Amino acid sequence: MQIPKIKSDFDAASTDRFKRLSQFLEKIGAEITSLDPPSSSQKAKSTIFCAVYSKDPSRYRLIEEHFENILRVNSGPQPLYVFEDNDFVPDFVKPYAVVLNKAVTIYEAWRVATHICQTKFIGNLNLDDRFTDGGFEAMESALERSNFDLVGGEWLIDIKDFSETKKGELTCTFDLSNYRRIQAWPPEKRHDQILGSGISQNGSFGPATLWRSKIHDQIDYPTRFQNGQKILSMGDSCFWTKLARGGYRIGRLPALVGVYNSDPLNQAEFRQNNDQKNYKLSIGRVL
Repeated sequence: MQIPKIKSDFDAASTDRFKRLSQFLEKIGAEITSLDPPSSSQKAKSTIFCAVYSKDPSRYRLIEEHFENILRVNSGPQPLYVFEDNDFVPDFVKPYAVVLNKAVTIYEAWRVATHICQTKFIGNLNLDDRFTDGGFEAMESALERSNFDLVGGEWLIDIKDFSETKKGELTCTFDLSNYRRIQAWPPEKRHDQILGSGISQNGSFGPATLWRSKIHDQIDYPTRFQNGQKILSMGDSCFWTKLARGGYRIGRLPALVGVYNSDPLNQAEFRQNNDQKNYKLSIGRVL
C-alpha cells in the first residue's frame, strides 16, 4: 500500500488549529524545526501519529517496523511522526515527520500531532505496538458506521523477551475465546493474555484508539494537570475522562485490533511519577 506524502501546499497559518498550535509551542518553549504540513485534499480518512522518544536506543529499528505496519493497512491512513530534541529523521519517514527543537513529553508531542492533523479521523499507535491485519480498519469502520466519537478495541499483550509474538501475522478477530483477561499488573508471562479494553474488563480503551479529529476544534489533548504539573503517564485516561464529561460518545470494539508490547523496565506507564497525586490535587482537572 502506497501512502500519499504529506504535502507542503497546506496553508496551515490560516487555520485555527495552527494558531492554537503556535500558542501551545510558545507556552512550552518549543519550536518546529522541520514540517511539511498535511493537505486536507488528501484521500486518507485517518491519521496515525506516533511520538518518537529521542533517548530510545531502539527507535530507528522500531520506526521501520512501525511504518511497515501502517503500510499494511488497506485504507491507507496518513502516518505522522513527531520527533523531539532535533533528533535525526530517517529519509523514508521525512515526508511524514515533524521535528521539535527540544525534548517534550509524549502528550505534548501528541497535542502537536492533533493540531497538525487534517484528516477526518485521528489516532495514536505507540512505537512498539502493532495493529493486527484488519485491526485498524475495524476501528475506522466502527467510527464511520456509528455515532461514536472515539473507539477502542482489544489488545493481545506481548511480554518483552518472553512471548515474541509475530505481530505482523495476527489477524483481527471477534472470536476471543482463546484469550484470557488476567488482572495482574504488570502483566503475567502468558501467551494468551489480553488487556480487556475491548470487552469492558478494563478501564482503559486500549494503548491505541481512534477518534474524530473535529473533537480538537473544542478540546485540546491534555498535557498538564490544573496545578501546572506535566502529565507523564496517564494522559490518555485524562483525555477519555475529559471526553466523557463533555458528552462525547466512546465505544469499545470486542475485536483483537492490535498487539501491545509490555516492557515494565522501560515503559513510561511503569515508571514512578506523581501523576495520581497531581490528578487528585487538581480535582481531576487537566489542561
